[in-house]
Amino acid sequence: MISTLLNLVVWYAFAAACTIFTRDLDAAGFGSLSISLAQFLVGAVLSAMTILFDKNQDFFVGNWNLRLKGVICCYSFGHILTNYSFLVMQPSFSHTVKASEPVFTVLLSRILARPSPNSLQLMSLCPIVLGVMIASFSEFAFPWTGLLASLSSNLFFSARNVFSSGLAIGGESALFFNVNLGAVAVAGPLWAVAEHP
Repeated sequence: MISTLLNLVVWYAFAAACTIFTRDLDAAGFGSLSISLAQFLVGAVLSAMTILFDKNQDFFVGNWNLRLKGVICCYSFGHILTNYSFLVMQPSFSHTVKASEPVFTVLLSRILARPSPNSLQLMSLCPIVLGVMIASFSEFAFPWTGLLASLSSNLFFSARNVFSSGLAIGGESALFFNVNLGAVAVAGPLWAVAEHP
């Protein structure tokens, strides 16, 4: 329990640092792929440490089925697009747009013929939609590429949420380890081609 809590604290602190220092990292030559790759590596190391403390979990899940591969791809591209949006527009506006992710999740879940949300669930989305709309009205100038990257990352993260529901293989830390390891496999070649000096 303590190792999982420590894992979460370090993971969120690292993600926050990446968000805060995105522009500085970009100026130093680290683009969205580099930042995402670093996040995936940190996630894999942290979850590996959690697994080491919990002797009841294995590192690798036996079968990377199509559903897990879909989760890995959605997770990878969601992070890459989020970090790209941080590079091209204000992170605060990107976070505002990303706050609408629950709306995307409900819509995508409905499109994929999952159970329909009830009226209370739909009503709970109204404050999110209104808050995003109000916050967006104050931002008059923004690059469309950043907005599209934020919206696309919402779509990828929502697909990850839908595909990963009920996907319990090897425990949460093992799943997080395998997803981050898979994300390194997805982002690594892209990084080598697009950003490697």
